[in-house]
Amino acid sequence: MSDVTMAAAEAKAQYSAMVLGATGNSWQLSSAAGTQVALQGHGSARSQRTVTLKAAVTASDGTAPAGGVNFYAGATATGTPLNGSTQVEVNQFGKAIFTGGSGYPAGVQGAQVYTAQFVPATPASYIPSSATANVDLIAEVVHIMVTAKPDPNSATSVDLTATAAGKPAKLGTLIPGGGVNFIVDGTVVANLNGSFPAPFAFNSAGVATDTVTGLASGSHEFSAQLADSNDDLLDPAAGDKVIVNTATASITG
Repeated sequence: MSDVTMAAAEAKAQYSAMVLGATGNSWQLSSAAGTQVALQGHGSARSQRTVTLKAAVTASDGTAPAGGVNFYAGATATGTPLNGSTQVEVNQFGKAIFTGGSGYPAGVQGAQVYTAQFVPATPASYIPSSATANVDLIAEVVHIMVTAKPDPNSATSVDLTATAAGKPAKLGTLIPGGGVNFIVDGTVVANLNGSFPAPFAFNSAGVATDTVTGLASGSHEFSAQLADSNDDLLDPAAGDKVIVNTATASITG
């Protein structure tokens, strides 16, 4: 899954309405604070087809807007909301969270558009607003476990191992010629200095290895990127997500 994406509606700072007084010769000025919605979420494109959507509502006057949010699958706030006839209440922190059906048919995966619409409890106090955002519906999740151990034959080297957790056979189908590019202290180390074939390939057990040399004394961090034979990374926007840990090792020599 994306990993995560945000989108915000343009806020209107102030809304003013002139209301004719009861005597016919006086005017009363009333105002409502503008609001802004930010939307993010994540979901699954597997059989359950669920999504979690989070809306953050803010007001131009700095108060916490009272009201509810309707969530929609699509780019407009039309039709039946995913949350049905009951709005999702905005809490004291300005947040509203929905978890339920994704609203998209089976087989639809990758980045899909959602809309969150804020409906104020008191229209005289707050202006309604809405926002749209792309939310990744994930079909495949690949777990990679990285380990890092000082190399017994070199005081300035670390042996790295990346293991595809679970289904190497499925991984081979999902990522033909797949492997990893190791990340050392935030810098990507590609196989053969980035020339093909890349990356460091998985063996039949779903394991890729490398030895990083020339490290300075101190603690170092190691992780990995999952890529295919063309060194293309999996993209959550296409329905794939990679979960990789960070390992540490210390060089004392």
